[in-house]
Amino acid sequence: MGVGFLFVGIVRQQEILGGEMGVSGIPDTGLSKTVFMMLTIGLCVATALFSVYLKKSWMGRVFGAIAEDEDTTRVLGIDVPRYKLAAFAIGTALAGLSGALYAHHIRFIGPDSFGFVESITVLSMVAVGGIGSVAGVAISAALLSVLPSWFQFIGDYKLLVYGGLLFLMMRFSPTGMAGFARRFLVPSNGGEKRR
Repeated sequence: MGVGFLFVGIVRQQEILGGEMGVSGIPDTGLSKTVFMMLTIGLCVATALFSVYLKKSWMGRVFGAIAEDEDTTRVLGIDVPRYKLAAFAIGTALAGLSGALYAHHIRFIGPDSFGFVESITVLSMVAVGGIGSVAGVAISAALLSVLPSWFQFIGDYKLLVYGGLLFLMMRFSPTGMAGFARRFLVPSNGGEKRR
């Protein structure tokens, strides 16, 4: 989030990037709405599959080790800054892809297009779904995207609701919906007798 706010501050000062007025008149893709929707869904599925593959790969295991205990990972001889940079590059590349789709759909990009509210929304989606869970975050993103349209009164109190969800998840289920599902829906073998 900090990098995002820094970037927005820089964009506001650059006339070549539209400054305060943003960039308008972004050309249409030339695709029909149905084809564009199918392209977007296809890219979402490809991104989810890539995320699952990455999580199960050796690089994903290194990312997990760094997230669990950075010092121990460094002691094992793993170049932590290099993998942090790789994670940042992968994340920003995927964010750039989604930003390009968004720009061609809306046909306008301004400094406030991805401000504080959007950052909190994305953070809520990840925290509620479960950090590290591809399926949990996807379900959470879908639910939190349609939640304001289901309950119209939430529109004005969106930040309050999302903040409350963040608090409840961090307090009662730090691993999000994915951890909650694993804890209560997946049977444990703890009750079996040892032989």
